[in-house]
Amino acid sequence: MSEHAPPTSDSTDSGSRISRKGVGSPTEKIAPQDVDRIRKLAGEGEEETDKFAPIDLSTDQAPTNGELFSGPPPIPGYDVVGELGRGGMGVVCKAWHVKNRRFVALKLISAGPEANNIQLRRFKAEAEIVAKLSHPNIIQIYEVGEHQGWPFISLEFCGGGSLAKKLGGTPMSPQAAAVLLTKLAEALAVAHAHRIIHRDLKPSNILLTAEGEPKVGDFGLAKQLETKTESVVGVTLTGAVMGTPSYMPPEQASGDANSAGPAADIYALGAILYECLTGRPPFRAPTVVETLDQVRNQLPVPPRQFDARIPIELETICLKCLQKKPANRYAVAAELAEDLRLFLAGEPIKARPTGSISKAILWIKKEPEAAGRLAGIIVALTALVMGTVYFFLVQ
Repeated sequence: MSEHAPPTSDSTDSGSRISRKGVGSPTEKIAPQDVDRIRKLAGEGEEETDKFAPIDLSTDQAPTNGELFSGPPPIPGYDVVGELGRGGMGVVCKAWHVKNRRFVALKLISAGPEANNIQLRRFKAEAEIVAKLSHPNIIQIYEVGEHQGWPFISLEFCGGGSLAKKLGGTPMSPQAAAVLLTKLAEALAVAHAHRIIHRDLKPSNILLTAEGEPKVGDFGLAKQLETKTESVVGVTLTGAVMGTPSYMPPEQASGDANSAGPAADIYALGAILYECLTGRPPFRAPTVVETLDQVRNQLPVPPRQFDARIPIELETICLKCLQKKPANRYAVAAELAEDLRLFLAGEPIKARPTGSISKAILWIKKEPEAAGRLAGIIVALTALVMGTVYFFLVQ
């Protein structure tokens, strides 16, 4: 059996945040309770969409009255012109801020006045987390408010769409990928310095300005380490699988999201780098359950097996981020950024390729029965050789 995750069709969508529609039949390696947790977590409407109003949302011109969006009640000071997207709890609209004469991304709770206490706490916690962060590559927050029972957050608008749309299954040049990931690693270093863990980094949560500058967005699953409270207060359960399967680390895929630290974000950055280099995430199977099994138990196919032109140094950086054990990844995001800068400067990087011993240990854990049989054969052959040598020596 191969130790690597086999390349799969690009038509699968296990990269979407866990949803009821994405849950497939459990494999023999997945315990039934894991499947139940996934289904409970998913609920209805968790699937992300790219729903847009039938108008041009990329324009930088102020909207006219005929272009205004018919969604939540008008929020004073904002002209909402269209829906940018929605997730399990919130909807994000493009809006014109009348006073400052600029477009913003207006995030609202989909349930509006019907939102429950858990949703309200989660929404408030996300706003508080984003407000603590200031970095050129992290989405800025402008205002937090409420109107007629509709809580809202006014955020920086990025007219370049998401990294996921830019990639569209097509790899970037290694140089461009390294530049992009350097900026993201530096941004996450700032978040980690504030003891904030994102926990849901993926290409669709990396937004691009009109000039192509990347911005980390959507801190809806973020965790604040110092207070031991999370942006999903009241929702996170022990053993719940949180995040996006194709980009989450093994510890998070095993339902240990509460203990996820900075190493979880470093893994996700490695998964994003992998997709930038190969055009696909490191793990993606027909179902969410199968993808989680790959994340926990298989090694990613080395990027150079898809394209030998990828520099081995960049592959080494990528695979170090994707190590199964958190302790084997970069200790902090700043170290990842430093290695990427060294690569871009043409200098030796600090990371070293994964050795055969590490791969052998993972294979033994994956296939204990086969490893036992192999060990038995080795012992028998050793005994045979030693017996033969002894026989000739005593003659």
